[in-house]
Amino acid sequence: MTNHKKVYKVILENPRVAEFHSRKKKSVSTQITLVSLLLIGVMTGSMLFYVWSRVKVVELNYAIVELTQLEQELLEQNRQFRLQLAAMTSPTRLDMMATNKFNMNWPTNEQIVRLK
Repeated sequence: MTNHKKVYKVILENPRVAEFHSRKKKSVSTQITLVSLLLIGVMTGSMLFYVWSRVKVVELNYAIVELTQLEQELLEQNRQFRLQLAAMTSPTRLDMMATNKFNMNWPTNEQIVRLK
């Protein structure tokens, strides 16, 4: 054995040096474990956030489709109500109802009073 290998062996056989050396190895492996766990946690969190965001996008798209259909139904209902209002307030219909249902007639000239 060469001289420096002998010295190294004697140093490593020293209990204090051996204890320090083993603590240093444990410290490094602990750090590697902690960093690995941290990276796994960050990656898992990122994946969960991605999945959650995609689920939210799908839910919002379904809500948009549903609301668009509701909007179309309400617009059609509004159009129907406008047609119904126009039909009910037409002068011809009102004249016919007044004559037939309420027995009303147009006033004669004697019934008209002119205000001055």
